[in-house]
Amino acid sequence: MFRKNRATRTLLAIITVITVFISEKDIRLYASGAHDGVLTDRAEHTDLSFSEFEYKRVEKSELEDIVSGLGELTSDAANSDAVMDVITAMEDFANELNRNYTIANINSSLYADDDKYDEEVKYYSTLADECGDIIMQSYKTVALSPCSEALKERVNDDREWADILEYENMTDEQKELSKKETELSLKYDDLSLKKYTCKIDGNEYDKETIEKAVSNGKIDYYQYMEGLSEIENASNKEKAELFIELVGIRNEIAKSYGYDNYIYYAYDKIYKRDYTPDELDSYREGVAQNLVPLSEELYDLLYNEHADEVSAMLKKKMSEDECLEKLKKHLPEISSDLMLSYDYMTEHGLYDISVSEHKAPGGFTVGVCGYNAPFLYNCADGNASDMRTLIHEFGHYNQMYYQSDKTWYYSKNNLDLAEIHSQGLELLFQDYAEDIYGNFGDTMNIYNHFNLIYSAVEGVKEDEFQRMVYEDEDGLTISELNSYYYDCCEKYGSLKYYNSYYLGSAGYMNEGEIGEWTEIPHTFQSPFYYISYSLSVSAVYELYDRILEDRDEGIDLYLALVNAEFKDSFQDTLDNVGLNNPVKNPRFDLYADDIRVSVGLDEKGHEDYDSTDSDHEEFTDEPLYPTPGTYDDHDADIDYDDHDDHYDQGGFSGKDLRMVYIFCAVLIGITAFFFVAMLGTMAGIIIWQDKKALKKWEKENEGNTGQNGM
Repeated sequence: MFRKNRATRTLLAIITVITVFISEKDIRLYASGAHDGVLTDRAEHTDLSFSEFEYKRVEKSELEDIVSGLGELTSDAANSDAVMDVITAMEDFANELNRNYTIANINSSLYADDDKYDEEVKYYSTLADECGDIIMQSYKTVALSPCSEALKERVNDDREWADILEYENMTDEQKELSKKETELSLKYDDLSLKKYTCKIDGNEYDKETIEKAVSNGKIDYYQYMEGLSEIENASNKEKAELFIELVGIRNEIAKSYGYDNYIYYAYDKIYKRDYTPDELDSYREGVAQNLVPLSEELYDLLYNEHADEVSAMLKKKMSEDECLEKLKKHLPEISSDLMLSYDYMTEHGLYDISVSEHKAPGGFTVGVCGYNAPFLYNCADGNASDMRTLIHEFGHYNQMYYQSDKTWYYSKNNLDLAEIHSQGLELLFQDYAEDIYGNFGDTMNIYNHFNLIYSAVEGVKEDEFQRMVYEDEDGLTISELNSYYYDCCEKYGSLKYYNSYYLGSAGYMNEGEIGEWTEIPHTFQSPFYYISYSLSVSAVYELYDRILEDRDEGIDLYLALVNAEFKDSFQDTLDNVGLNNPVKNPRFDLYADDIRVSVGLDEKGHEDYDSTDSDHEEFTDEPLYPTPGTYDDHDADIDYDDHDDHYDQGGFSGKDLRMVYIFCAVLIGITAFFFVAMLGTMAGIIIWQDKKALKKWEKENEGNTGQNGM
């Protein structure tokens, strides 16, 4: 029996209005190349800038007026045209609702410290539930009437048609659970901005100031360890308590729709994946056996052999204008088609990549339907990592810009495919690293590969952690959650990235527990999102292998993936463009070989590569305490884009909109909305795990232990 799709409630994130404002497009001439003219601008985009976008509250009563009398009208097949007019008006209203919901979400990220925008998000989240229920009820009324053939022809999808026929009205209990989930999810935003503190000798310190204090001798090392553990514990406790409540709510939601727990509900109804959690068991083991050792090799290469270069590279300042100029310079070298979307973005103010303490962390790209306009967001750090984030997010932006009217309007999306567009552009930009980063070009090449492999490993690790959590029916405790995460970190080789590992080893926190999982927004706001990062990385390295063999062919494949939109499933799309399917046949030895050759670790080719011949050294010299200055809050540059709610938002003619698609695709938009921040964050963790810097610090402070004020 069909359990009401929660996307119904979030059918919002991305669909939007209907009135499209259009002007004649500027035609710019760029140097022609073999890959120009491949992408076709298939949608009409608004000529308004983002600051001119209209925002308003719509009311449920407007929808009720539209569908009133629909039941009587459907009693006679002769009224089919009139019935379809009502359906069109209903869908137009849904698009307007979704447009405003999307704008509210963008503003809540731009002005994260202003509660009024959170209130707008809450308003639309509740409204989406209520209106989504009315819309699905209306579809079912028509589907069971003499006018059903007209609607079935309009839907033209067997799965969506079955969803309509089996739809059950949302109960009051389900509405209340959904409302509560939204409130708790937004509460995490407040906690993520909160500064947790400790007191030492009458002075109050947060994580940043306590590191400065121990570095300049205001406090001794033992005070630093005790203070840092107090800060970490306070943050972990408050956020973990919130998470336990969220897990309970979400499992209740899933069970109310007939699922055993939230795991299968999320995979099936929220993300609509073409694989199940169980079908990825061998994939997960392959990541643990192959990519974890490779990740450690790259880590060692970066933070031992290239430690000084990494530190200097990440201190290199890059302004917003510099990042945009570098992007603009090299996009035409791939295809001048990418410049059309770039020009549209910059000329209409459809981006914000500024440094601001008032913005929410992370990056994403979201489409505002109706206007057919993507919006690119990044809470920048002002350094070289911003360039990488911009390249990644622009991969999403460009794909969304070139969506067809139909894709925009039907709000179709696929997270696994969407990340190929962003990560694939990152790998194509590897050729320009020297020009963009100067003497740090080779270091950035290693850094980029490490971040991608790290995200592939983390995608599996976070998914496995969340599976352990949502399968636990015995009542979760904070200690159990931290222990689960420790086990996952141990399996996937990431213990060394967390302060609580060193604090626990030194006796300042509970040993065998890792608490930094509470710093990952997706865990709270987009559960089971992460696995898409891992699978997309595997697909991207299938593409990368082709790029290495023949760059022109690789660019052709990349543009073909952009052109494919989200018409087919992840696996079918890869088959259609001629790429190997990593779900059924992950070739980790191939990915590792290509990367090792690229970064200078290996010179062997595919034929003689043996995935078992690498000697991965154990990290036996890791310090059993955190390094002052270690960046551990998961804010790197891997974005949670979907990072980008790139859901084909549309503003197509109301006559062609099929709301059904919306329900199936939309939740992803909102989830993605709160995410990119994550993966990006994680890269930052590793950035500051500089062993040489640690040894230098130890030497400088060797005689200061116990000498407060030195």
